[in-house]
Amino acid sequence: MKFEESSYWRERVTVDADLGVVGHRSLGRGYNEYIYRRRTECLLDTLNRLNIKPSQCNVLDLGCGSGYYAAFWKAIGVTELTGIDIADAAIDRLRAKFPEYRFLQADITQADAAVRIGGLYSIATLFDVIYHISDDAAALNALKTVARILKPAGLLLLFDQLATKDYSLLPHVKFRGKMNYLALLDAAGLEIVSREPLFVFLAPPVFGFKAVDIMVSGLYKIIGAFIKNRESAGRRLGNAVYELDRFLIKKRVRLPNHELIAVRKRTTGALA
Repeated sequence: MKFEESSYWRERVTVDADLGVVGHRSLGRGYNEYIYRRRTECLLDTLNRLNIKPSQCNVLDLGCGSGYYAAFWKAIGVTELTGIDIADAAIDRLRAKFPEYRFLQADITQADAAVRIGGLYSIATLFDVIYHISDDAAALNALKTVARILKPAGLLLLFDQLATKDYSLLPHVKFRGKMNYLALLDAAGLEIVSREPLFVFLAPPVFGFKAVDIMVSGLYKIIGAFIKNRESAGRRLGNAVYELDRFLIKKRVRLPNHELIAVRKRTTGALA
């Protein structure tokens, strides 16, 4: 089966209403459907390119949140999944929605997290997690936790942005410079095997200059004020920008924005 032929997005564009898709809140649900469509498409492409067969994998969903990706893995045949979140409410909700999967409350920055989670996993995901851990020592602990519970040939998938320098526009968000990010991965015994751009304009780019980024953020908020409560308008705009991004990415046009980063354990050297 070619995963790009999966019915997950080919037969339906909208996401399940009860999954509480977050995305960029200011842009509204209709627009955010296309942000998630692009993420899903990119994830499927990466699995294909790396010859990963999800139906043969067990998956660790770190920061499982609303459960959107639990539904995604279920749709493409994953039968064994463990979801981890720091919020008890999220865990309770997901246990009820996906009784076939295992969900556990844990803080992956803590030293005992790997023991609490247990097992070894073929695929682990950290989607929009690391840049919310602003302390480098805590981020390293999270990456070490993943390294300890990945199978030797296991794959870690991240949605994140490798910036030109360490940069925070908001107190709870820290985009790390490429050199710092690579150093953290290396210290955890991990290395990047592929990077694929997620967005050009579909989500706000972050340039690393506060004056510019404040203006960009303001522009998206102005757009969001118009479309947030107009789902059909948001959907039309989302579709247009989604198609534009696909065209620009195919033409190798890049802006500093989120990527899908695939990581594996280093083939040489012991874990730190």
